[in-house]
Amino acid sequence: MEDIATADQSNKAESPWALQELLTFLTKDAKIPLKDAMGYAQTIMKEKWNSPSRLLEANVDEVRGKVTKGEAKPVQAILKAAKKITASGQGTSPPIKKRPAESDNTTGSSKRSKPGIAFPALHPKPPSLSHISLTTNRAPLLLAYTLTLLSRTHPALSLESRLSIAQAYISANARSYGRDIGVIEGGGVDEKAGVQGFRKIQVMGREIAVLGRSRGDEEEVRALDLDPKRVGMRDRDGQPAVCEPGAAWGYLTRSFPRETLGQLLSVLEVVMESWCPGTSSPDHPHDASDLKDEQERRDLDRRGYGLYTRIRPNVEYGKAGWGQKGEVRLGDILALRRDEVDSGTRQAGIEEVVAGMKEEGDQSRRDENEGRGAVLGEKLEEKEEAVKKEQGGKQMGIEEAVSHMVPVPEEVKAFITDEREQERVQQTEEVKSQTKQLGIDEMLPKAES
Repeated sequence: MEDIATADQSNKAESPWALQELLTFLTKDAKIPLKDAMGYAQTIMKEKWNSPSRLLEANVDEVRGKVTKGEAKPVQAILKAAKKITASGQGTSPPIKKRPAESDNTTGSSKRSKPGIAFPALHPKPPSLSHISLTTNRAPLLLAYTLTLLSRTHPALSLESRLSIAQAYISANARSYGRDIGVIEGGGVDEKAGVQGFRKIQVMGREIAVLGRSRGDEEEVRALDLDPKRVGMRDRDGQPAVCEPGAAWGYLTRSFPRETLGQLLSVLEVVMESWCPGTSSPDHPHDASDLKDEQERRDLDRRGYGLYTRIRPNVEYGKAGWGQKGEVRLGDILALRRDEVDSGTRQAGIEEVVAGMKEEGDQSRRDENEGRGAVLGEKLEEKEEAVKKEQGGKQMGIEEAVSHMVPVPEEVKAFITDEREQERVQQTEEVKSQTKQLGIDEMLPKAES
């Protein structure tokens, strides 16, 4: 009887896995291939076996028949992994303490007992970790990134509150992307309708609905769990389902070895510190007064996701890349520090301006040379026309004289011929001189005024 009672208490305290957590359990802990894990996960969620204790309590034959379609080996691997997690206590939360009834969800207090999170030791010199690489899929990296970012953008939140909100954020991202690539079927629930009347916290472009209120200097909240399988569910106190901090922390500790997690959080903390200077203590909330101003927090939140996309694992797009792992260099994460990002932006801006000035200068010289060429051409045309008129007039005079049988002395004829030849030579030399000068000017750079 005592064992039954203990199991019953554990089952009540344990938080069911969201789809993303279940897939991590199947692929990482049970070593199920991803292509099989996606199919298994859908059935497990449907049958509400989405926790270690629920899997262990289910009928083995029923699990084998519904989940693995009669295959015994995958079922054995799943149950063995579930037993291991249950024995270690990972992924579970302590019993929920009863809350007093509340009339307004926007100020409802979420007084769950803290899950006793053992934060890993942070490295004393994070920049020295730049040579280290780790292999991970995107979700746990984004969870760690969001957790650390929230300590700066919402400094009054407790660690447990940040874990809950970070889990809700990455779950919303996963649902959205999963539906886009066809991994998650259907359009899901109307998430906006499900969070009406609840307070919202802005996190990198998303509004996360929370339940809770401030308690002194520390803000204790829990994010609503909008997983389609849990929307509408209520706990024994009538409160909606929330993202449990213990489940989020369990996901991180299953995804990274403890030392690696400490290194990752250390470099992330250095990055966030560079954007919002303040007391560096990621396992405790920051005092809002230690940060320079609200603008810095808004700026980090606005740019946060864009910075994350620079470091996330490079995986295939679509179903093939769902849950796929890739390499992440801690040196690339450290390159997100504000001074390096701003320096890169300034350098890119300078190069762009220089390139623009060079192009503008080249175009100006081309325009100027074209203009000078056009002016010279016009002058030459005018000169040629004047010569033609003058020569035409002289020729007309000779022809007129001849037509009238006016005798023209030979010395006059010689004078006219010599004059015409002299003008022609002079015109030719002038054209050659001006054309030569134009070519020289085109080759020489324009002097700065």
